[in-house]
Amino acid sequence: MRTRIREPDLGGLRNALAATERERAEAQGHAKHLGGLARALAAIAGSREPGDVIAALLEAFQQPLGFERAIHFEPHGHVLIVRAGVDGKVQIAPECCEPIAFPPGSGIGDAPSIVVGGPHDLSAPLPDARGTYIFASLTNEQRALGFVYADGHRESDSKAARLEPVHMLMTVAAAALRGSHLYKQFRELALRDPLTGLLNRRALEDRLRDTVEDCRRRETECVLAVLDVDDFKKINDVWGHAGGDAVLGKVATTLSLAAREGDLVGRLAGDEFLIVFTDVANADARFLVRRLSSELRRSGLRCSLGAAIFPRDANDADSLVRAADLALYAVKAAGKNGFAFA
Repeated sequence: MRTRIREPDLGGLRNALAATERERAEAQGHAKHLGGLARALAAIAGSREPGDVIAALLEAFQQPLGFERAIHFEPHGHVLIVRAGVDGKVQIAPECCEPIAFPPGSGIGDAPSIVVGGPHDLSAPLPDARGTYIFASLTNEQRALGFVYADGHRESDSKAARLEPVHMLMTVAAAALRGSHLYKQFRELALRDPLTGLLNRRALEDRLRDTVEDCRRRETECVLAVLDVDDFKKINDVWGHAGGDAVLGKVATTLSLAAREGDLVGRLAGDEFLIVFTDVANADARFLVRRLSSELRRSGLRCSLGAAIFPRDANDADSLVRAADLALYAVKAAGKNGFAFA
């Protein structure tokens, strides 16, 4: 008896192959999504500036999460103010949106929370919600650092909101914001003189160059004054270092009160200080330096000041300081406790 060989079921094989291909495509898509999420998390965690953290977070809501619009809000009193946002490829300007009230259940003072809603919710943060929206909080030790609103997801299914990745993004972003604020504080302290709180020499040099270049670009003038305390060694010898520190603190306070918004004030070293009055004409420069010298004397301080004007006396920051130093030496040679221009 001859055994009949069963022919393969080609239709069944085709169906099985098609199902396998679909599974493989889904796996590839999932892997691609996870890879994009990992890159987004790394970008957020690696950001040092608060603005960079938020920019990376908003970008992550678009890719890989797939939302069309993402907006960052900061809390101010009982309302939220727009600070940054993206809508497709368009940047959302802060002034384009009105402040909004805190939505119910938004997690103020709680652990990071996520509110999911629809366009017809009475509590929707924006009146033009595009389909399913997400409103997620950035929290830090029971305090709200900010909120992110996202909508316009590329898939109509509300499950496309992907709550677990959103929670991951918000948690990492909150930690990155804490780190960025601490880094900013550390960097600011590194630029400050520990005794007076004024800018230190390194910070002064960098900002003076920027100021001079800004004046050159805008074709304006600035005046730089270098000053030191007359006979400071004798003050230390008689009153000790505590007495000398008190004098330096008094000089710093007087300079800070004399400075206007946008001016530079700092301590170069020892008893030597620097102040830059920006956006001044020659006549105003002489008035400001004369007034500063008078304020120092009125405070019971004996100081010598040398001043130079950009671009009249020098063409760059280093030359401006040297010109002011020469004027300072001239005041010292003439009897101290006064001022002179280069």
